[in-house]
Amino acid sequence: MSQPDHTGKPKRAHWTVATVALFALGLLILILSGLCTAGLGLPILMSSIPMGDLGGVFAVLLFGGLPIGFGISLIIAALKSRPRT
Repeated sequence: MSQPDHTGKPKRAHWTVATVALFALGLLILILSGLCTAGLGLPILMSSIPMGDLGGVFAVLLFGGLPIGFGISLIIAALKSRPRT
């Protein structure tokens, strides 16, 4: 019976087509939603915070935070799903 080779070297993770696609899609969503949130959310925050209205903060977090979180989760899924060989 053959014994597995344990040389002590860590195994390298390889990029497959699926992991590259997940990473690229996640990065695209993250960049575009981040730019959109910064461009549209900052004026909302600048006008609502000085008046003491926190509704703008929640609106920016709801409409900007969800796509940003989805993009980050796709990037993390791509990095964790790379096969080790």
